[in-house]
Order: sequence, then structure tokens, then C-alpha cells
Amino acid sequence: MALKISDEARVQMPMKTVASLIALSGWSLTTTVGLKSDVAVLKEKVSGVENEIQDFKNLKGKKKRKKKNTNN
Repeated sequence: MALKISDEARVQMPMKTVASLIALSGWSLTTTVGLKSDVAVLKEKVSGVENEIQDFKNLKGKKKRKKKNTNN
């Protein structure tokens, strides 16, 4: 039992497929760009936290050195 497709449907089906692929490509590109910007923001936040931790460690180390020097 063969499926019969009209001539009009034969022309429209590939066009609809191409249109769907173009739409999916646009959505994919938009999503990718959005994810890239989200990752950039998160990297910047992580960098800031790392700098704060390093500053805290440096400050804590300076306080310990001062205490050692005053005891001598």
C-alpha cells in the first residue's frame, strides 16, 4: 500500500522542512549567544570572589606577621 502525495504536497514538504531547519538554527544561535554571555558573567563573578579570597588571605597573613614581630 503506497502513500499517495499530491504534487502540491511534494513541493511544500521540502520547503516546510527547510523553513523549520532555518527556524531551529536561529533559535540555536540565539540560545548559544545567551549561554556565552551567561558564562562570561559567571566567570567575572568567580574572578571577583577569587580576588576577595586572595585579599583576605593576604590581610590575614599580614596580621599574623605583625603579631609575631611584636612578641620578640
